[in-house]
Amino acid sequence: MQVRVVATLVVLVAAVGGCVIEELPVGYIDAPELVSVQIDVVELGPVERSLTYPDPTAAIAEIMPGDLVELRAVVIDADGRELPDEAIESIWLDCNLWSCDPSEAVEIDCDDSVDGERWRGCLSAMGDGRARFVAPALRHGWGVSSFRNSLDYLGIIGYDGRGAMQCLLGFGSRDRSLDGCAFVTRRLDLGPMWPLMVWGEQERVPVDVPSWQIPAGVLEQPANRPPFLAELAVSGDVEGQWQAPFPVVPVRAGDRLRIRVGYDLDAQAQQIRFGSKVAGASRVFFPEAPEPVFQRVYVTGALRLDGLSSQGPGPMLPSEARDYPLRVVDDANPGVARLIVVSYDSLSTSEQFRAVSAETHTIIEFEVLE
Repeated sequence: MQVRVVATLVVLVAAVGGCVIEELPVGYIDAPELVSVQIDVVELGPVERSLTYPDPTAAIAEIMPGDLVELRAVVIDADGRELPDEAIESIWLDCNLWSCDPSEAVEIDCDDSVDGERWRGCLSAMGDGRARFVAPALRHGWGVSSFRNSLDYLGIIGYDGRGAMQCLLGFGSRDRSLDGCAFVTRRLDLGPMWPLMVWGEQERVPVDVPSWQIPAGVLEQPANRPPFLAELAVSGDVEGQWQAPFPVVPVRAGDRLRIRVGYDLDAQAQQIRFGSKVAGASRVFFPEAPEPVFQRVYVTGALRLDGLSSQGPGPMLPSEARDYPLRVVDDANPGVARLIVVSYDSLSTSEQFRAVSAETHTIIEFEVLE
């Protein structure tokens, strides 16, 4: 079996022999491929938090106990179009007491607990491209950390004619061909951290910082939202600069381009995170830090990416702008090719998970002219 790692996605693909870890090259999509898993709180639970944000309809990508949470699997076909939700099946398993091994999954609903404990590898949610579950209560043995708090899940995603249960059964039987299947580890952040700390104290679980030490302004840290791709600039054989929503960009065979994207600075300015530092026996400081933004990029059709790492142009602050090369193949036929930019923020860079809070994607079309 071969394990492929694509930024936030850990995708397991069947192969002969032992398990090796291989980083995918820059993404050229020539068959349906899972490119993103996106989080949204579709119904708020009992924990109060600030929802301040310029666009109140934007996804809420930090969850609290009791929230109704939606996980959306985004699969892109060879033409660069999204598969409809009904063409996808998804199963999500709770990994928080377990190693996320698909071969150890159990067909037991996580709500069917024993002595108050959830089953290892139990079923949290299932659906089409969108699956929903209620975020569990805080576990009394865990407490609330001032570093970060999260829940880990394993997604089994079936598409291109495969059902999610077919994928899971095929994995267990060591099926040598699991085309149309993706097995994805996903970390969901609990937060915002400081309102969660207050809630934890009320629920009588251990907390790092008591509520009386948390300033009112820190408690107003807003819930995390996905970064919004707002600007596109193209230079080289084609020149142009646009605001979202982006038009179709005309190109010709053999064109060499530089692509630069930018984010909504007003929106990102409200995504400040408060950390904590202890000074002395009881004094706690709450330093502010902006969220870096990351990208993954994929292309289809006649487009190619040259000289770029598999995770895009690397982490950047929203105020920064970085470009990367895009090429139209010399023998390109007339038609539409697409660039897919997956944007996400990150609060940690652990080796096991890219700890992602908020993720979204943008599809940009290029029309190859005669």
